[in-house]
Amino acid sequence: MKKQFEEFKNHWLGRKSGVVTKITDNWLKQAPTDLKKSVGQEFNKFKTALEALIEERRVGIEAGAEEAASAKDRVDLSLPGVARLLGSRHLIRQVFQEIEDIFFSIGFSVVEGPEIETPYHNFEALNIPEFHPVRDDMDTFYMELPPSSGGKADPGQLLLRTHNFADADSHDGKAEAAGARDCARASVSPR
Repeated sequence: MKKQFEEFKNHWLGRKSGVVTKITDNWLKQAPTDLKKSVGQEFNKFKTALEALIEERRVGIEAGAEEAASAKDRVDLSLPGVARLLGSRHLIRQVFQEIEDIFFSIGFSVVEGPEIETPYHNFEALNIPEFHPVRDDMDTFYMELPPSSGGKADPGQLLLRTHNFADADSHDGKAEAAGARDCARASVSPR
């Protein structure tokens, strides 16, 4: 835009081939002596008006360029922000994901289940006998419940899950636990 304006300005006010220079050469220099004064005065008015119009146009172009630049720099707060992901996944989480992927590749799936279970779902549904060592207080965390409406607590009604198994209710009490491991909240179990 600036180059086009310079070409326009040189077309009208250029020293060698501008319109004003051609008017000077063709009209002012060739005018009769008695008319040179009046032609010169009118020519100067024309030249002043032309320079004022060109300067006004230059100011308008620069203002438009500044507005365009400020519009480009303006931040539109209504646009959604750019998500910048910082950091990376923790090394333990990466290893956990790799182990999970290995289990997926050999036919296991990840299932979510409750961390607090009843003794039936944790032991009997898996055919673990009543006097098996895994039911000892050292290996199983039993939870003491608040007293029921009868006034005394029922110890051993709930416990923290110690074994992983597929949902025993969906298999009519026959849980599939072959090859599965407990992995915090998400568990890997056979498909």
